[in-house]
Amino acid sequence: MRRSSLIAAALAALVCAGCGGFGGGEVTERITQSPLLTERQVERQPVGSPQRAVFEWWRALQFKNAVEASRYFKSSLGLTPRKLYRYLPSAEPAVANRPRLFDVETSGDRAIVRLLLEKTTTSPNGRADRARKAQAFNLVREHGDWKLSDNYFLAGTYRTYRLFSAPLREKGKQKK
Repeated sequence: MRRSSLIAAALAALVCAGCGGFGGGEVTERITQSPLLTERQVERQPVGSPQRAVFEWWRALQFKNAVEASRYFKSSLGLTPRKLYRYLPSAEPAVANRPRLFDVETSGDRAIVRLLLEKTTTSPNGRADRARKAQAFNLVREHGDWKLSDNYFLAGTYRTYRLFSAPLREKGKQKK
């Protein structure tokens, strides 16, 4: 009898300990640092530099501004704001990474900007996991300004988006 009383008391203590304030209903809020590039982070890059162009383009994507983002592609790609707009939903997870400048290689009118894209994921228990991914961007000088010479980054995010959203689209068609 005494043993069952001890077990019951131990269980009651565990239940109460798990209540966190004895069920007072208070919900704590966790605020995480935004992955958005600030204007100050962009301004740290030298004016007229290839890395500044990449950071300005990245910020335009983060704010879903297809008009501004289209200005950072060389004109022969034909990436109008209307064409670029379709990439914005698929780019959102990719540009949620915080870009860190790794290095810049310039040779005449060509440049390669290498970034480390860092994403922090916070678990409900408060543990923060950071994942880093390397990404290079090729640029060319056009009329004195640095422009992205390809659209591989956005096209890749778009293909992945379409691949993973295809089963959801099919599932939606079956319900109708």
